[in-house]
Amino acid sequence: MVGYERVSSVLSGVGMGAFLAFILSIRFPSVNLTVSFLLGIGLGGLLGAFSRPTPSSGTAFFLGIISSLLVTVTVLKNPSVGLLLSIILPLLLFFTVPSGMVDVMATPLSYLGGVVLILWVEYLFTGGLSGEVLGRTAYLEVLGAIVALFTPLSKWISVVLSKRLRAKL
Repeated sequence: MVGYERVSSVLSGVGMGAFLAFILSIRFPSVNLTVSFLLGIGLGGLLGAFSRPTPSSGTAFFLGIISSLLVTVTVLKNPSVGLLLSIILPLLLFFTVPSGMVDVMATPLSYLGGVVLILWVEYLFTGGLSGEVLGRTAYLEVLGAIVALFTPLSKWISVVLSKRLRAKL
């Protein structure tokens, strides 16, 4: 793998590890949140370093971080801007070509992993998050994850169909 593909795979693993740590911390609330996230991020990054290239989900992790930062800042002042950001930013994934169906399915998990990672960091530094910010951000970012699923899926379908049509011609 070349440099960008390896970095993208590591970012994809970190995003999925953060999302898995979040799910496990909800299921087992007695586990320390910091330890859970650090283990999830570390193991996800390690597994991502040795996995196949996942350019779309690595980019989705980065876009999830940016989207979460921008949405949490704007969600109380102007909710429509947060809605616009949570829809527009995942559409940028159309510029990456997914490596396969695994990459397509890992994209929303990595996107939500970036969102959860930023919310966890905000929770650590502020000592808590208000329910209004957390509720609106979670709603908007789940909407963004749905867009993050269908954007690379449509790109992957178009690439596969164009290859099959070229092979028949």
